[in-house]
Amino acid sequence: MTVDQVIAAYLKLRHQKEALQEEHKLQLKPMSDSLTKLEGWIQNELQKLGLTNFKGPSGTAFLQTSTSCSVKEWDATLKWILENGAHEFLEKRVAKSVVQEYVEQHGEAPPGIQVTRETEVRVRKS
Repeated sequence: MTVDQVIAAYLKLRHQKEALQEEHKLQLKPMSDSLTKLEGWIQNELQKLGLTNFKGPSGTAFLQTSTSCSVKEWDATLKWILENGAHEFLEKRVAKSVVQEYVEQHGEAPPGIQVTRETEVRVRKS
């Protein structure tokens, strides 16, 4: 086998996989839509009755609140954090792109930072 034959086989198999995934997505759409409608009905009933859960012989349905947070104005947020000593609002991590630039310029990472690189095979259609 040649490298080109392996690349061609890989691309063909990937295309078949993507086609099958798309087909499954289309097949699952009516079920997903029905599940969404049923969830909406249950949520409406729970809220209408002022309940947080239903429990019955078939199972339990309950309300669960998920929370996500994002920064809309970083400068204002950072200023507030620093002025209030609220450092617990920050997470400890560094910007990957800045570290990569630093390594390119200096040949090594800044103290205390570990850089790990993994090489993977990617295949694209030409």
